[in-house]
This record gives sequence, structure tokens and C-alpha cells, in this order.
Amino acid sequence: MRDRRRPTCKGQLHGTLQLKSAGPAGAAPLSDANRAMAILLSNRRDHVHAMEKGFYRAFEDRHRGPREVVRQRLECYVPFLQAWRAEPGTHALADLGCGRGEWLELAQELGFAAQGADLDTDMLAACRERDLTVHETDALAWLAGLPAQSQAIVSAFHLVEHIEFDALRQLAADAMRALAPGGLLILETPNPDNLVVASRDFYRDPTHRKPIPSDLLAFVAEHAGFARVKIMPLHERADLREREQVGLQEVIDGASPDYAVIAQKGGDADFLAGFDAAFAMKSGLTTEALALRYDAQWHQSKREIHQAIQGLGEQLRTQHAQMEARLAQAQQAHALAVAELQAIRQSSSWRLTAPLRWSVEQARALREQGLRQRMRRAAVRFGRPAAARLSALLHAHPVLRERSAAWAVRLGLHEPLRALYHRIQHQARMHRHGQAVAQGGQHMTPRAGRLYARLSQAMDSLRKDDR
Repeated sequence: MRDRRRPTCKGQLHGTLQLKSAGPAGAAPLSDANRAMAILLSNRRDHVHAMEKGFYRAFEDRHRGPREVVRQRLECYVPFLQAWRAEPGTHALADLGCGRGEWLELAQELGFAAQGADLDTDMLAACRERDLTVHETDALAWLAGLPAQSQAIVSAFHLVEHIEFDALRQLAADAMRALAPGGLLILETPNPDNLVVASRDFYRDPTHRKPIPSDLLAFVAEHAGFARVKIMPLHERADLREREQVGLQEVIDGASPDYAVIAQKGGDADFLAGFDAAFAMKSGLTTEALALRYDAQWHQSKREIHQAIQGLGEQLRTQHAQMEARLAQAQQAHALAVAELQAIRQSSSWRLTAPLRWSVEQARALREQGLRQRMRRAAVRFGRPAAARLSALLHAHPVLRERSAAWAVRLGLHEPLRALYHRIQHQARMHRHGQAVAQGGQHMTPRAGRLYARLSQAMDSLRKDDR
């Protein structure tokens, strides 16, 4: 929970107004409205007292914050106090729910006759230790009893969110009556424009009633008759005020957690002009302003990403054009090389040097493979075609085949030559079959095509085995 001043006194926690009045001598009696409200709600006083003495006092001690922090937060009102001090007149200041007296102490240092009202005896003891003037009484009743036009400033810090709306309107009317011409009403309260305050932090205090939108509180002051009203958002993070880059989390919880309505009673024009600078001060952050920053940076990021994509696309197009140019150059160089190679092969010198190149190639192969391997390869290369032609000849002339078989038997070569003959005949049949399948495979179905491919692979394997 954020650092707070003492929100209110006991009687104000639930909108109760007590009949006891401890104002200065000659104070006016309570109005009929205040008296009726006090009678109506007085039955709840015992419950309020019991809760404050136990739970709420411990709760407040944990979440209030150090005195120095509270005092620092109040410095934003100093320009208004200084503007009043610059003019002659009353310097009386009345603080409703004065708590530990940080605001009374600051006002007293600036020359004001500051006094406050509260019902918490522990808080009032802290004020009296610092020689501050305080009254142990209900603050709203005390305000109603102040003499007319007797006060320069009436203030209430984190009080209005604890009281009923009718009591708030009565507070504004009583302040209007008690203030001197040109006097100031200062009301500070949690800011529901901050999404986290409105949805969570406000309800952490069990004595809070409802968040009060700033324009509603300002209208209450205007309707009470105040001449000019300023809404001043407060206590936002200092680093967010000028920073352009904000995240989504800062949009959610970065708006000013508190705000003040500062209302000035009408008076002499020259006197009021002395407050123009204070009323013109800019402060605070709204959720709308943070959302606009977030949208602006999102659109800027979107533009930058779009530009980066465009730049990358341009680079890719440039690289593609360069690759196309290189490919064209390579194709041109390849065409030139092919043309030159064809020219060389068609030249007379190429034909004349063919035997020399063959001799060099054979010598190289002989060195790499050895004499026996080269002879074997030569026999296979030249002997197999010759054997195939001889086999075809014998197959075509049966008489010659029978005589050749007889000579082979005599020479003991019948079985090897017979095996060679049958192998050559088998290869010829497989070759003829493959050609027939290849010619008929142009109009095959997909399944027949797959079978043909498997058959071709099998034939290739047989050819390799025969070799």
C-alpha cells in the first residue's frame, strides 16, 4: 500500500458526525443537516471505536510510511501556501483529520496559524509533542463550527473517501462558508484513474467507501460556489514523467496514485491573480497520457519493423539480381568453354594426336592397374564381343556348331565353351526383352511403371553378375 497520511479520524471513518464541538470560542452551532446525520449514525460509534483500537490502528501503522516520506509528499502544495503568505490577511489553516501533523508542521513553518482536528489520541499525542495545535473532536463537526470567513486554508488529506457523499457535499459547503475571500480548499484522495488503485489498492483499506473520480470531486467544489478549481494528480513515479518509452505494466499502474482538488473561493481579482502561477502548474500522469505514449511507441516500432522488412526485401532483391547476373556470366562462360572444346575436338591437331593421347592413357592405366589387370580387361573388352559374334554364327549354322562341338570335345574345351555359349545367349535374350519392355513402357499405368522399374533393376543386377 502506498504511503498515506492519517486518512481520517474515528468519527469520519464511517461518515459519522458527533455532536461534540471543540471549536474556538464563538463558533456557530451545528447545522440541522449535520445534527440529523449525527443522530442517525451515532449507533455505529461503538463499533468504529472497537475496530480502530485494534485492527485499523495496526493496519495503519504498517502501511502509512515514515513521517519524512509523508512530509516530502506534501511539498507540492507549498506554492499555494507561499502565494497566500505574499498577501496580507488571515493566516489561519484548518486541517481535517490531521493525523500525526505533518501538514500542520509544514504550514506552521511557512507562517500559518495551523490547527487540526482528529479523534485518535495516539496521533494527537504525536502532534502535541511538536507543539502543534490540535483538537480531539470530530473533524466535520469542528469545521461546521468554525466562524465564517475565518480561515485561509481548509484541508483534508485522504478523508473524503471515508465519508458518505452527502457528508462530502456538506464539507464543501462548510469550507466555503469558513474560508475568507480567496481562501483555498485542498482535498486529497486516491486516484481511480490509476487502474491498480481503482481495482485493488483502494479496497485494501477496509474503511474506504467508494473511489471518487476527480471530475466528480471537482464538480462538488464548483457546485459549492468556489470560483476556480484545479485537479492535480500526485505522487507518480518521477522517472515516468518525461520518459517516452513505457511498457504495458506502466500503463496499468503508472498513473498518479493520488490526486488533489484545489478550489479557491472568489475574491479580489488582484489577489486571485497572485495564485495564477500555482494554479497553472503541471503535475501528474494520467492513464490516458501513458496509453497514448504506449500507442505512439507501438506505432513507431511497427513503422521501424516495416522499414526493416522493406530494407531486407530490397537487399534480397539486390542479391537476387546479382546472383542472376553471375549465373548469366557462368552460363556464358560455359557456352564459350563448350564451343572451344568442340572446336578443339574437331581440329586436325586433335585427330592427329589421338594415338599419342591413347598411348599416354594406356601407360597411365598400366602404371596404376598393373600388366595382369590390364590384360584381363583387354581380354574382356575385346574377347566378349568376338565371342558374342561367334556364338551368333554358331547359332545360325547348326552344322558348323556340331563340328565345332566335336573339335572342342577332342581338345577338352567342350564344357567351358558350352557354358560361355549359353551365357552369351542368355544375355542376348535379356537385352532383347529389355528393349521390348522399354518400348512398351511409355503407356504404362503407375503400377505397371513401378513393376517395370523393379524389373529393370533386376536385369541390371543380372548383367553385372554376368560380367
